[in-house]
Amino acid sequence: MSLQSSLPIELEPSINNLKPNVDIPILKGILIMTSENIDLECMINIKFTWFPRRGVEFFIEDSRVKVFELFSKFMDQPNSLQFKINNTRIGQLLCRKIWNKDNQYFISGLINPPFLFFFEIQSFPRIQSVKFHIFNFKGILGDLVRSRKQSKISRSRLRFPMDDYEIIIDSMVSDNNKEYELKNEGGYGLSHVGELISTKNEYLKEKNIDEILNLFSLFLSFLDGRRLQAFFRTGIFQKQNIWIDFSNYNQATYSYLPSWLPQQFNDKIASLWKNFYLLCTNKYDSDSMYLIVHWYLSANKGDGGLEGSIILLQNAYELMFRWLVIEKKQLISSKESEKLRASDKIRELLKLIKCDTVIPYHYQFYFQEIISKNHSLKDFPFMFTEIRNSFVHSNRKKREKLNALPNDYLNIILNLGIFHVELLILYLLDYDGNVASRISESKWRGSDEIVVPWFNNKIL
Repeated sequence: MSLQSSLPIELEPSINNLKPNVDIPILKGILIMTSENIDLECMINIKFTWFPRRGVEFFIEDSRVKVFELFSKFMDQPNSLQFKINNTRIGQLLCRKIWNKDNQYFISGLINPPFLFFFEIQSFPRIQSVKFHIFNFKGILGDLVRSRKQSKISRSRLRFPMDDYEIIIDSMVSDNNKEYELKNEGGYGLSHVGELISTKNEYLKEKNIDEILNLFSLFLSFLDGRRLQAFFRTGIFQKQNIWIDFSNYNQATYSYLPSWLPQQFNDKIASLWKNFYLLCTNKYDSDSMYLIVHWYLSANKGDGGLEGSIILLQNAYELMFRWLVIEKKQLISSKESEKLRASDKIRELLKLIKCDTVIPYHYQFYFQEIISKNHSLKDFPFMFTEIRNSFVHSNRKKREKLNALPNDYLNIILNLGIFHVELLILYLLDYDGNVASRISESKWRGSDEIVVPWFNNKIL
């Protein structure tokens, strides 16, 4: 047996994946409208659109006045109509626009999630696995897989094992033109296809599917540094698609954003998912993780500019201090923490993960002139909280001090703040591998990687 024939075949998407931002057709069929015990049929075209609104939209073209009258009434009285397709009642239609031209009536609008499309089957079997689709996830080298249609091998597979199931995801970015188009135009491009599979040959429960994939989406967002979601979840039984969930999820458009994720996937990154999931089985821990990752993603994206990012990161530090230092490590009591300044709390967190509190030397060298006049400028916890306080507790003196600082210096403090939050989350998840350091002097991917500081006991 050759190496190629022994490799697993890459996952195949459930949706048409020609180009980024292209509408995804769902159904062209007969819609049955029911109003006051009267049924009326018309043809409907349903598709998932990315722009100008992301979600499921419907389009109807009909020449009958009765159709126009029913939808006109529906716009004023949303509960006056019920809708069915293939004998299945669908979600709430939100009629947005009705117009006529040349004795034809055109009707368009949205369909509220959740929107599940069921394939025509005799019965509704239990689900054995769930396929899903990831947009805009950055590339990372994984295990070998072979192409379904071509004689090609690629390092495209990422495996995340658990006790009762595993998740695998394969990269779909094999077309250079497609990748160029996404980077050039932005928006949404299918980058990976994943599958949730039971390892005990058991059926998956609907509640568990959503719980696992929603958490996995948050986890992938932390890996990538931007908000991602498991889209177009597809229930599978005996290798056949049973249903597809076309619901709209919160997903970031493409833009270049750095993150801690190294170039090479390995078992240490794979095990992060299990640690992440087990930690989040506790609701308090799950809520805390969601908030911290949410603030981290918003700061990394630059939501609200420098001011908004600094304030959000300060929230993350405060929550992480209580969660990690007080509650999990019990290094300081809650009462003792009340006496600490915000900068002291950051200092304790950095001490816990073996990070130096001064900004790296190559940054100090760059700003040596202003640092020589004020040595506190090289102390990260102090300056980070000073900058934050100048926004939150603003007065003229604080604003004048802040305005005197170079923009490059302020951005470096922000970048350090983001990097330390990345490390704190990884420390919480018991990670001891490599990270891509956003504060490295090297700007080449791969050469900017370092071992997490708490593992080799070195100071950054």
